[in-house]
Amino acid sequence: MGDVVPVFDLALHFGYAEQESNYLVAANVDDVKITLEVSSSDKALWVEKEMVKLLPAIVKTAQSCFREVLVYEERLIGLLAISSLSL
Repeated sequence: MGDVVPVFDLALHFGYAEQESNYLVAANVDDVKITLEVSSSDKALWVEKEMVKLLPAIVKTAQSCFREVLVYEERLIGLLAISSLSL
C-alpha cells in the first residue's frame, strides 16, 4: 500500500478561479511529501544546481515564494519555493 500524500491546489493559492487540474506534481520538501495540482505543464526538468540563480534582494520579499530563477533554453523560469507556501 502506498503513502497518503496531501494535494495542494496552486491556482487556488494564487487567487485564480477554480480550474481543471490536469497534472499532479509530486514533491518532497524537508522530508514532507506533497502533491501540487497544476493545469498544464510543458515538461519536468532535472537541472544542475549551478544553473539556479538567486533573485536580487530588491525583487524578493519575506512572503515571496519565488526566490530563485533558472535560465533554460532562452526562457526565464521562476522556481517555486514550496516550503514558503502556507500548506
